[in-house]
Amino acid sequence: MTIEDHIARTFAAYGEIQPGSDATSPDIVTCVGVVRMCRDTGILDNKLGYLEIDDIYEKRQQEALSKYATSSSTEKPPSEHGLYLHSFTKVLESIAAVKFPEKRTEELMQAFVDAHIGPLGKSKGEPFEYEELLTRGNLELWRTHEAMLRKIFAHYATLDYISANLVSWKGVRENNSTLNIDEFLMFMINFQVNPVLLSRRQLIETLRFVDKHNDADETVDALLFPALFECLARIAVSIVENLPAKLADSRTTVTDLKAMRRFMSFLPQFQRTRFEAILERRG
Repeated sequence: MTIEDHIARTFAAYGEIQPGSDATSPDIVTCVGVVRMCRDTGILDNKLGYLEIDDIYEKRQQEALSKYATSSSTEKPPSEHGLYLHSFTKVLESIAAVKFPEKRTEELMQAFVDAHIGPLGKSKGEPFEYEELLTRGNLELWRTHEAMLRKIFAHYATLDYISANLVSWKGVRENNSTLNIDEFLMFMINFQVNPVLLSRRQLIETLRFVDKHNDADETVDALLFPALFECLARIAVSIVENLPAKLADSRTTVTDLKAMRRFMSFLPQFQRTRFEAILERRG
């Protein structure tokens, strides 16, 4: 297959039919599709995460819209819902330039295809399950808290390091440092997730699932920084799913209830009301 064939196949796998289109196959790819493609094909790492991909996507979409607005072209206008194949190709070229800065222009896309979308981007793989994770609102929420989460990740991912130069986000980024199971569990214990809100087994299962589908580091039982985004989201969903049973359990201690109430205080009002009703019935 040619480079163009690989790109077209990837576009078809992660694209969709835009609203109001009479197309019979995907004609655009959204930001969610691009991020999902990067997740599935081992592109995401400590240098190129969700927000960097989002920025590349937004730049290319704005370029397409601005170029059309200032031209007298009679071609089909860019879609506000996503990118057409040409602009999607430009996104891949931008990502490739970050992944392979040492490659010459003529070698860039071939290296990118060989390493990522060629061997790995054959299909969408398993259902993502939490498509709402990648909404614009959640990406902006991640952007708001990313600086703090970088510090937390750098702290726990470098617990065994000695050099002060490595115990920082800069060191973590340059070395593509990962968060292993022991470091992850310590993080969850210190932030009162374990053992009250989720068990050790549940946390390890979540980490392993996310690691399996975000394996850009090619290591076992270890997360790169972008994978922490999905891992924390899945943990939050699991906590909410498990909370009713824990609140209703007469064996739940006052100390545990305090931790649960703290978590509930950050939930939307309709969820807080539901859980508070369980506590009232508990007495």
